[in-house]
Amino acid sequence: MKLITVIVRPTAVSRLASALRRARVSGVTVSKVEGFGSEHLAADVDLFGRLNPRAKIEVAVNPDELQPIVAMVKEALSKQGKDSGGMVFISDLDEVIRIPRSQ
Repeated sequence: MKLITVIVRPTAVSRLASALRRARVSGVTVSKVEGFGSEHLAADVDLFGRLNPRAKIEVAVNPDELQPIVAMVKEALSKQGKDSGGMVFISDLDEVIRIPRSQ
């Protein structure tokens, strides 16, 4: 399996989550995180050390689903001007263990 990790501005989460639901992707995890990217390279020196709110969306997919889902993520995140953009990381998952609910 593959793990798709997407880092975006918090304002883009609902748009991306809607796109993932329309694509029938299951098992989506969203976390609130902080960080900064290349925008700080051109920023005022006073901003160094300041972290911006971000969201991390994680989805485990089968290898055959990877490219269509990554393409859909890229399309969903390239539409909204200031709220567009982000980073997509793809990792190998060696093993996934499902723990069933108790009855």
